[in-house]
Amino acid sequence: MMNIMGLRKMNKEQIDNEKLLPSEIIEEILTTGIVIAGAKGTGKSNVAKFITSEIIKRKMNIQIKAFDTCANWRLEYEPIVMQELNDLNTLDVVYNGKEHVLFDVEYSDPSDIQREIGYIINQDFTMARMEKKIYSKIDGWKLYCIEESQNILNSYSLNKKDGRFWLKAISEGRNFNLSFMFIGQRLADISTKVIERCQGYLFGKMTGDNDRNKVKRICGKASGIHDKITKLKRGEFIYFNGNKTMMLRAPEYKANTIPRLFSPSLGIWQDIATTNFHEKLSEIKEVKM
Repeated sequence: MMNIMGLRKMNKEQIDNEKLLPSEIIEEILTTGIVIAGAKGTGKSNVAKFITSEIIKRKMNIQIKAFDTCANWRLEYEPIVMQELNDLNTLDVVYNGKEHVLFDVEYSDPSDIQREIGYIINQDFTMARMEKKIYSKIDGWKLYCIEESQNILNSYSLNKKDGRFWLKAISEGRNFNLSFMFIGQRLADISTKVIERCQGYLFGKMTGDNDRNKVKRICGKASGIHDKITKLKRGEFIYFNGNKTMMLRAPEYKANTIPRLFSPSLGIWQDIATTNFHEKLSEIKEVKM
């Protein structure tokens, strides 16, 4: 079990949120990965913000790396670091400190989005593998939260060269304390290869036959979840992981501040801890020697 805050140390809001989102559910999300699916306007981004903000508030040993491709997060989220990813940013230096980070992904071409997000995850994957090889363990987890996943993780995109790394990362990531939260409007639009490699799901309201049939195959006809999802209201989600089913009603997420911008052009050795991937890799190699 991870080191989480005890209920006796929580205030009323924290206790209420613990009841809405038990910490063991967060731990399950890490080990299984999770797909959040629901029609437009069902509150998918809201529930993702709620879950990730609870991780931050509970001071769990989990670093959030959120990738926002639809400008849903940058104006209202926790006071974390934000880096803009666009054609003007060559990614020579990517924020790679220990704080939670929001990547505001401004590329319009899904292939560019897949490549640039994959570049960042690939760095973490390589570093985690090296850390486990040297120290036999990894300190903490990383949870990648990816908006509009259907645009970069559909069947066509995963059949391309860059897609092979994604399948490797999703399949093997949990061995290196890397986990994924995929957010999409329709299960039918996200590659089956991704959906089947995740074993945790949050289903919002969906009425399409293709999505209902996908849910039926995942949860089983006897569960009745494929019928229940057609009646859900905004903010209501059914959590399913093969062993557990529960209703999650996420409160409306509100943040008091906005993320602070990190820009390498302002000087990478400012207050925010940053690192160049190759320099960090050199440090680990020196430790090994």
